[in-house]
Amino acid sequence: MPPIIILYCVQPSPKRKQLHDSSAEDDSSPARPAKKASQRKPRKTEEEKAREKAEKEAQKAAKKAETQLKRDMAKQAKADEKENKKRTQDANKLVINKKDTLKDAFIELGASLTTLSFVPALRTKVAEYGCTVSDSPCRDNPSLKQFKNLIRWKRRMTAEFDESTKEFIPLAPGKEYIRTELTCMLYWHAAEIADSKGHILNVVASLRSVLSHKHQVMVMILGWERHKKKRGEKRDVENEFVDLQIERCPVIHVEDEESAVTWIYNLTADLGMKPHKLLQKSYLSFCPNTKITTGIDPNDTFKKMLSQIPMITESAAAGIAEERHTLNTLFEAFEACATDRERSELLFNTEIRYNKDGTSSKRGALKGVLAARVATVMWGEDPLRVVAAGS
Repeated sequence: MPPIIILYCVQPSPKRKQLHDSSAEDDSSPARPAKKASQRKPRKTEEEKAREKAEKEAQKAAKKAETQLKRDMAKQAKADEKENKKRTQDANKLVINKKDTLKDAFIELGASLTTLSFVPALRTKVAEYGCTVSDSPCRDNPSLKQFKNLIRWKRRMTAEFDESTKEFIPLAPGKEYIRTELTCMLYWHAAEIADSKGHILNVVASLRSVLSHKHQVMVMILGWERHKKKRGEKRDVENEFVDLQIERCPVIHVEDEESAVTWIYNLTADLGMKPHKLLQKSYLSFCPNTKITTGIDPNDTFKKMLSQIPMITESAAAGIAEERHTLNTLFEAFEACATDRERSELLFNTEIRYNKDGTSSKRGALKGVLAARVATVMWGEDPLRVVAAGS
């Protein structure tokens, strides 16, 4: 059988340009937007140019002012830090002369005391150091108006003591205030109380009922010894003086007005000195005294070291040294104690033969408070522990 030949006829494809012929396009396709003719930006007017220039200059000036403000604030902060540091150092300077504390003190006298003849002398004496004597002690407490023979003390507080850091923190300017001291005094002339049995006790009790329990009340009597010699013995009044002291109300006897002025002046200075003395004894438990002499031998050095502890006299130090011989022996004894209480009682009843003034000691032995203080100083690890009388 002869082969069969199949012929295919291929139709030529249309030209590319025919595919894009406008006639072949779908009538529904959107028309292309016409190209916008380029437009030149309008030239700025002189006013617009001036306004833009002013805006740029204002922005530049504002940025410059902000930079200058930050620089000034940093400079001021540095100056404030320096000033605060200086004020803190000044507030914590150790005050040695009690006269320096009088500039912040105020003495307030009751109504019946302002006419006494010694008041001008008192004003003159304390004014020399910047202290002021006022005639109104009851502005802040009207209940005190009834005590016309009352003397009170106040103090301008420029810093407060921080117990945690054991330093004075200066108060900011404008934050200073006046604080009333917790000590006051009643003043009588001997002739006023000679025939008034129980009068002083009643007045003191009445004053304490008005004040807080923290206040220390004192009594000053002028010319009692001289009055007693002229008028005879006044046993009832003497017994009243004893009762006052039993109730922790010190009685101060002065024989003339000059002595009264001196006493009031010294009390004013001592009240201002009290916090500084506490601060002084808060540091360097071994060395509150700045004039320490060297010992002639190890035992003498040991005794001198012990005598630097507050309230430990030379006789008490000698008794401890005689019992424990050396510092190493004392430390070994403390180390052998199992508890802090045992250490506090280790030196209890150590023999004391003499008082500080050389007289024979009536106590005869070291008491518990002083024995515990020696243990605190020698064995304690807290560098900020207050070591002073009463601590």
